[in-house]
Parts: sequence; structure tokens; C-alpha cells
Amino acid sequence: SSAASDVYKRQGLHILAGSSLLDEPEKAFGHRKNIETVLKRMLSKLEYDLIIIDTPANMGLMTQISLVASDAYISPSELELGGLDGVMKIFNKINNFLDEEVLEASPKFVGFFLTKVEPRTKEYRIGKKQLEGLIEAKAFKKKDLILEIPKAADSKEARWFATTLQFNRSNPICKLYAKVFTRSIKVLGIKF
Repeated sequence: SSAASDVYKRQGLHILAGSSLLDEPEKAFGHRKNIETVLKRMLSKLEYDLIIIDTPANMGLMTQISLVASDAYISPSELELGGLDGVMKIFNKINNFLDEEVLEASPKFVGFFLTKVEPRTKEYRIGKKQLEGLIEAKAFKKKDLILEIPKAADSKEARWFATTLQFNRSNPICKLYAKVFTRSIKVLGIKF
């Protein structure tokens, strides 16, 4: 893909930027049989300790292909009306893939974390009730909620200017994202 030239390398970390080809996975991967498993086959040829794939916040084909290729997944979610629906869609899609034998086993659910949290808002209170309802319905367990990340000016600016949120050990938002990563590594049992 054209994104191959956009590889960032540093101390064993390789970041491959997205490509406009990924907007239409059918074009990127061709009209192949079993398109859901094509990324899994491609990734199996690579030698990395950990590969993180950031997918769109929908259940489009790219997200489905990534889900099939993954051993585990983590879901960011906003506490707004219907904000947790995306997590339920992933659970439902996994069950469908298992029924259709696209997946041999369910990928591990590491957990989810709440983003852009503003505790004083009505949306937060409604979303928190929805979350508590899902936990009571046993769709989730309390331990599945990793943490809440408050809405912050620097992360909003990073998105607005299409830049990354630069890691800074003293930045409280960066510290929280580091906790999400640390928890994920621990749950997956990966040692560096």
C-alpha cells in the first residue's frame, strides 16, 4: 500500500500510518474469498511481540477484518446516549463469526475505557446509568471498565490539528493512556 512509505521507526517501535485505501478494504485487499481472514494471514508472516490496530469506530468491513485477525481487543467508548452500543455490536459480531466458523475462538476482551469524560454533564450521568445497566445485565463485569479519561484541551487540539498527543510523563492524560496500555499488556501476559 502507499502507506508503506509512512513507517515511523524508533527503538523497536514501528508505526505504519493509515492509507486512503483502507477506507475501502475491498479495494485494498481485492475481491478475495474469505476477505475477513486476509489480514490475519498477512499478519501471521510478521515477527512482532505486539501489533496494535486502531480501527474506525464502527462495525465496517475494516473493523471486522481487524477483529478476526486479533487475539484480543479493547474498546474506547464515550459516555453519551448510545455510546456503549458499539461495544455490544462487537460482542454480537463475534458471536456471529463464531456461529459462521469465521473465528475458531473468541478474541479476548481486555476491557473498555471511557473517553472525553465530563462528570458534571447530563450526558455523563445518563451514560453512567446505561453502563451500570449493562453491568447488572451481566454483559460486562465491573473489572471490564479500565478507567475514565477526562476531556482535555491537549487531546482535543491534537485531534483538531491532526497530530498525535505527544507523550509527556507529567501530562495526566498521557499517564491515563499509559495505564490503559499497561493493563492491556498485563491481561495479555506479554513481557518485554
